[in-house]
This record gives sequence, structure tokens and C-alpha cells, in this order.
Amino acid sequence: MLNDASADGTYRDEIEDTFLLLEENFYTLYQRCSTSEQKKHLCDTYSAARYACWKVVRQARPDGWSVDSNASRDLKMANLQLAAMLQNPGDIGASLSLAAEAVRLATSLAPGPAA
Repeated sequence: MLNDASADGTYRDEIEDTFLLLEENFYTLYQRCSTSEQKKHLCDTYSAARYACWKVVRQARPDGWSVDSNASRDLKMANLQLAAMLQNPGDIGASLSLAAEAVRLATSLAPGPAA
């Protein structure tokens, strides 16, 4: 289901929230990583979140581009789950997986490259 411009601010806020959750908790998550692979995964996920946030702030939506309200809703839920998980981080693998899913959704909502 596609929404009109009324969802514009909401999806932008959710993408920014994804980035801020990772930015504010990066050091804690990094310290909890036990392998270099986990650290790389976290760094890659953080970088993708930062890029998605940058795209939303710096690039205008292409004409005719609509927000997928299902993906926006899913991102909101992933952000809520991630925020809750970060309050009491347990399994670092689960935290990294949830962060990666939130970033995947954020990336899918960010505008594509300008043509």
C-alpha cells in the first residue's frame, strides 16, 4: 500500500530514529561484539543507517515516488523493538540482526539515487 505526502515526515523520522539508535548505542554494542566479524557487521550496519539518513535529509523524493506504508510501519516496529533491546542488551547476535533488519527497512524507504 502506498501513501501520499502525508506519510513523508513519518518515514523520515523513522529512518532518522534508526540511525540515532545505532549512533547513540554504537560504543556499547561494539564493546559487546566478541568477534571481528560481529564488529564489521555492526560497522557496516551503522554506515548503511547513516547513509540512509543522509539520503532522506539531503535528497528530494523523485516525482511520483511514494512511501510504502507497510515498510514504514515495519520500520517503526523494528525501531521500537531495537530500542527495547538496547535498554537491556543480551544476545549481541540478536541485537545485530534486529539492527540490520531496521536498516534494511530504512534503506528501502530512502529515495533512490537521483537520475
